[in-house]
Amino acid sequence: MGKKLVVTVAIVTMLSLLMGCAPIAGSELTLGVKKGDWIEYHTVITGTPVPEHNVSRARIEILDVQGFNVTTQLTSWLYNGTVQAIVEVLNPQEGKLGSWFLIGANLNTGDTFYDKNAPNGGGTYTIQGVNELTYAGATRAISFCPSYFEAFKRWDKATGIFVEGFGIYKNYSLNTVADKTNMWNPEVIELDQTLFYGLVAIVVVLAVVAVAALILAFRRKR
Repeated sequence: MGKKLVVTVAIVTMLSLLMGCAPIAGSELTLGVKKGDWIEYHTVITGTPVPEHNVSRARIEILDVQGFNVTTQLTSWLYNGTVQAIVEVLNPQEGKLGSWFLIGANLNTGDTFYDKNAPNGGGTYTIQGVNELTYAGATRAISFCPSYFEAFKRWDKATGIFVEGFGIYKNYSLNTVADKTNMWNPEVIELDQTLFYGLVAIVVVLAVVAVAALILAFRRKR
């Protein structure tokens, strides 16, 4: 009986050590992206960037999702006309985030995520807040956090996808902002009812004037 107890304790201890070493987030971690999702960005550059940062536009496309493994293609259009495409497998559960391109979905203020490539062998970072901001034509709940490689990073909360980053470097700054996506629909601009009816009235008047002018011109020809 004592021997069985020793074996059981040994197994439990080994499993505990393995779980403690694995860089895996809690069971509540979820993904908010699926195969076929994509998002595009424009950049605002001030100063003289290094060649790899001299980017005019960029695009992230989700090629496949298997568990927490998300195969992505990052395409960059450089100002010199070069197009670069890199395929990378991200995994927010294991802390494989690229340049913080994708984190867990629905993270709130105070929630954390893990980055295995952070300095000193990896690190955990905390969502500083969630605000309503407009990206790619729609107002979304946006989470944000300072980064060890940029001044800040922002993500769409529902999907965990990166929507804006701002980096300050030695001779330049780089602001990357999402402006197109198929993950949410652009909002339709709602006109004030009075303005709407006013525009309708103007269109009707112009139509009546145009018809009257045609009738008058026709009568003069006869």
